[in-house]
Amino acid sequence: MAKKVIPKNSSAKIATTTVAASVNVTTLDEKIFINPEMSLKTLSQVLVGQQSNQRRATAHIKHRGDVAGTTKKPWRQKGTGRARVGTRRNPVWRGGGVVFGPTNARNFSKKINQQLILPALMAILCSKANRGEVLEIGELPTAGMNKTKAWLSLLSGALDPTKNLIIMASNQPALRLAMRNLSSIQLVTAKQLNALSAATARRIIFLPGALTVLQERK
Repeated sequence: MAKKVIPKNSSAKIATTTVAASVNVTTLDEKIFINPEMSLKTLSQVLVGQQSNQRRATAHIKHRGDVAGTTKKPWRQKGTGRARVGTRRNPVWRGGGVVFGPTNARNFSKKINQQLILPALMAILCSKANRGEVLEIGELPTAGMNKTKAWLSLLSGALDPTKNLIIMASNQPALRLAMRNLSSIQLVTAKQLNALSAATARRIIFLPGALTVLQERK
């Protein structure tokens, strides 16, 4: 398996279009990514594994030992004619504990072969680049780019109305603040990019320098 995932001297870029007066958006060709020819079954295992690793056990019930209440025996064991009972917190009574319910101790994580993570990402990027859904932005203006309105104006011709994935070369707090109230945009760094994020996005946009960082991933 090749260590470099993107050829250094690749010139496979097509369809350069102008979005703003000083910014060019280039549609990347699938040849810029090395296609590992991964089977759909293997790719599915990686995606399902990443979904499972993001899942958290939030449903949680209280057993009889967790329910607040007295430990006093409601009535004596014999002589009342009623059924014997030892605590008000027993699961049979209203307000008592729950038996066999879900707890937050459940673990949904799955093991993923580390050698398949990067090839799965490349396979998805190749597929999306083949459909024209992977874009790269040229140089960005340096002034006034800390506002949401400025970024929307800049990327108005490149964004998908439903879900977009913007990839940064490194963490940019100002950009995160500008994009945090836009539900259709997700921001990740090139080192954080994974197959699941790329597969669920309708449009993938690389900011300047992000492709170079992705190239250095091994």
